[in-house]
Amino acid sequence: MNPSKFVRLCILCATLPAQAFGEPVSQEEAETTLQAAETILADVQFIDRVYFREETLRELMVHEVGVSLSESLLQDDANNIASELQKRGFLDAKVGLRIVSISKTEAVALFVFDSGERSQLKEVKINGNERVPEAAFTPQLFSKEAHPLGWLTQAGLFHRPYLDDDSQRILRVFYEHGFLESQVTGFRVTASPGKDWLSLSFDVAEGPQYVLGGVSLAGDVPEAKATQDILAGVLKSKGQPVDLIGLQQRLDQVLDAHRQEGHAFARVRLEIPDVSNRDDGDKTASFRGVIDKGLVGKVSRIVIEGNKETRDFVIERMLTFKVGETYDIRKVRQSERAVKSLGYFLDVKVAHEPLQGSPEQLLMRVVVREQPTWIANIAPAYVGNEGMVLVGVLAFNNFMGLGTRFSAMGQFSNLRQLFDLSYFEPRLMGSGHAMSLDAHRRQWGYPNFITRTTGGGGNIIWRLPYNFRLGTGLISDLLGVSTPLEVVDPNAELGELQDVWRQMVNLNLSRDTRNSRLMPTRGWVLSTGTKYAGPYTGSSAPMNWIEGQANLRGYLTPFWQTTFKFNVLYARLWSLDDQPVPLSQRFFLGGFGSVRGFTPRSIASRGPAFGQGDVLIGGTEKFVQNTEVEFPLLPGNIFRGFVFLDAGNTYAENESIFVQQDYSMVGLPWGMYWSTGFGVVLKTPVLPFRFEWGLPLTQRPGDRSMDFFFGLGSAF
Repeated sequence: MNPSKFVRLCILCATLPAQAFGEPVSQEEAETTLQAAETILADVQFIDRVYFREETLRELMVHEVGVSLSESLLQDDANNIASELQKRGFLDAKVGLRIVSISKTEAVALFVFDSGERSQLKEVKINGNERVPEAAFTPQLFSKEAHPLGWLTQAGLFHRPYLDDDSQRILRVFYEHGFLESQVTGFRVTASPGKDWLSLSFDVAEGPQYVLGGVSLAGDVPEAKATQDILAGVLKSKGQPVDLIGLQQRLDQVLDAHRQEGHAFARVRLEIPDVSNRDDGDKTASFRGVIDKGLVGKVSRIVIEGNKETRDFVIERMLTFKVGETYDIRKVRQSERAVKSLGYFLDVKVAHEPLQGSPEQLLMRVVVREQPTWIANIAPAYVGNEGMVLVGVLAFNNFMGLGTRFSAMGQFSNLRQLFDLSYFEPRLMGSGHAMSLDAHRRQWGYPNFITRTTGGGGNIIWRLPYNFRLGTGLISDLLGVSTPLEVVDPNAELGELQDVWRQMVNLNLSRDTRNSRLMPTRGWVLSTGTKYAGPYTGSSAPMNWIEGQANLRGYLTPFWQTTFKFNVLYARLWSLDDQPVPLSQRFFLGGFGSVRGFTPRSIASRGPAFGQGDVLIGGTEKFVQNTEVEFPLLPGNIFRGFVFLDAGNTYAENESIFVQQDYSMVGLPWGMYWSTGFGVVLKTPVLPFRFEWGLPLTQRPGDRSMDFFFGLGSAF
């Protein structure tokens, strides 16, 4: 569309709402409106649209753009859009149509929405159930009654297209309880007189309950021991109501022995050869699973679907099955987990079908459903022991669809001024190795001094057997220290104030089995490493030290989507000359990432610095433990709650670990500071947002009784 046409269209749109519905067309307007037979539909516009995205509305239309205009067909499209809105709770929705000439041969169709308010679903009832309680059905349904927190779970939304799915979910619940003859005979939707709320009722018939009399297998029964184990497990339910869904799933597991050997189309057909009536009106049934293993198939072609942003190769490199290989269900499941672990997709499914009708040649179809993988946000936050913090973040978890990560982050407060750029390539030059690059400018406020660093660095992470990784890297930056204290002796130990070059090399060996790096729910991380800065790396004096550390993290989710997390970290610094480790490199704890509930970097050993005798100088040894339990606040929403217990301390050169020092001012069990607290995590596809409140259990004079923190990412 050229600019002049666009301007004419905008002028008309600005005056449109008062004219859109039911007004007769004037003679002057008629002269500027082209007849459909003479006109090409150049475009469509949706005015005041609600609920539907523009792409969805275009898909709902029958009339195509670029063909001869048919006013009757466009009116049908307007009526259809209004009908679809009504099916989603906009009961009074209307969509008006206006055709606007933009040239002698072209016109634009304007669909003008008058949707009204969306009616809430106030009641959901199941009628006709006698022995299966209504509470067994409602958690499974999309259609849920409105409640005050419904905006978190989509409760209270009416969506007519989902009612057929809800009917199937009701039948599934009946089948799980043994009511194999149950039916959903219909559903009814009733609106209140003012159409502000709806009532939904499902009519059902339960029928008799079936009791398990026995289970047997026939046909191509695998000889694997797992087959007998599965059958024995099923027979433990003999004499109890049949869980038809569970029985089908257990017998389907028998097929894995065939599917691991290439029988992609192995099937089990469930038969009921014997049914007897019981005195109580119910029935006893024996089941037989007839197995057909089918032919052996090979992967002949791989097709990837649903990825609009992510490039094909990003998904392909995560697949463990390849073209030409014999089908193996284990590799299919591994591939689904691997692609899902990228964090780019809401759902990942790998299906297979015969290629050109041949079951021996398989078309593997990888279907993904993408989710947003970037975030841009600038917002103030309040940290109890620090005050206001301005946080800005621009992060791409799937940068340009290439499977790489890029982020720019800034944090500004009276204790920190941080700016970081980072880039991560998980598959360096197509290999299994990874690379990270960063540039930074950071200013940290400590209790008695301030550090400033400007520089950058990089790491190469080498992939080793058994899921081990070896990281090697270099960080080079200019580091300066300043203090508000009176410097009694500028030549005293731990009193350096001049800017120095720090060029640090690091070496790290780790094994990471987490299912997600952003919000893991299972897996382990075991790592050990060392860092060195000194004359051999070109660092300025007094940089001449080496650090060693070991870290163990675990994540378990045994039940109810509740995740138990723990973290244990030990680190030690050694000076490589007769000078103490520089003040800027020593360990300080407190705050997010160490012992929450305490002021950041306020947990430290005391000693002489800047010529003064009692200053927080940090430690050369530290120990931290974190325990956290994370749980869902409501099913199926993006908020999760957590509680935690932290402990840790630092120890100077002349101090023993886990031993309390005289200057602690409070009793320290096992020589450590302790805290507890609670919080909420808001899950997003790129970064989780954390809101947490920490309470120091070993509170010192001057410590706050409660500390609030807002941050990004996982605590550990």
